[in-house]
Amino acid sequence: MKKFRKLKQKIVFYVMSVSILVAVLITTIMSVGSIRSTNAVVLNDMQLTARISAQNISSNLHLLTERMANFSSEELLGSDSDKIMKQELINNLKLQIEFVWLASYDTFGQKLYGDSISPDSISDTKYFSLLGQTENVVIGEPYYANDTLQLCVGSPIKTDDTITGYLVGSYKYDLLNDVLSQLVLGSTGSACIINEEGTIIGDRDVQNVIDQINIYDLYPS
Repeated sequence: MKKFRKLKQKIVFYVMSVSILVAVLITTIMSVGSIRSTNAVVLNDMQLTARISAQNISSNLHLLTERMANFSSEELLGSDSDKIMKQELINNLKLQIEFVWLASYDTFGQKLYGDSISPDSISDTKYFSLLGQTENVVIGEPYYANDTLQLCVGSPIKTDDTITGYLVGSYKYDLLNDVLSQLVLGSTGSACIINEEGTIIGDRDVQNVIDQINIYDLYPS
């Protein structure tokens, strides 16, 4: 009788052990599968959100480039007219769009005429070198000056298909910030725009842009 009881207890013990082991194994597999599935869903959602947001930002930037391209094609800017007439045209163009400043520069990046707060030279800027390389409209990275975060857009001024100068307008950074502020990724998530070096050039936290924080310094992994 005792042998039977011991045998029965052993059988119960082994069955219970196997059952627990199987339950733990199944739970682990289901948990791993659930985590992977959740990660995949979140990743797909974030990719879609990023794609849509990028399109919105591109549309806003495209509007800026169109304006500058239209302004730079004014015949007066590419003519031999005196600077006074060209300055008057600059003043009129500025009234149409809310620029921080608007100015014309020669092919060496030195200011010819424009707003008094516009820089005397843009030769050391990245967007100026790109203007020469592409011979097309170029958008510069945001920069902080005169207590304002700004975004420059430059377009070539041509005379008989020859570039004789550049028209550069500076917009307030708000147009990027408005799009990023609409991105809500959970309770703690955020979105930003980085350049090819990882420097943040668009963020809801404007201070990150002003301080030129690198994304890899914030998230080393």
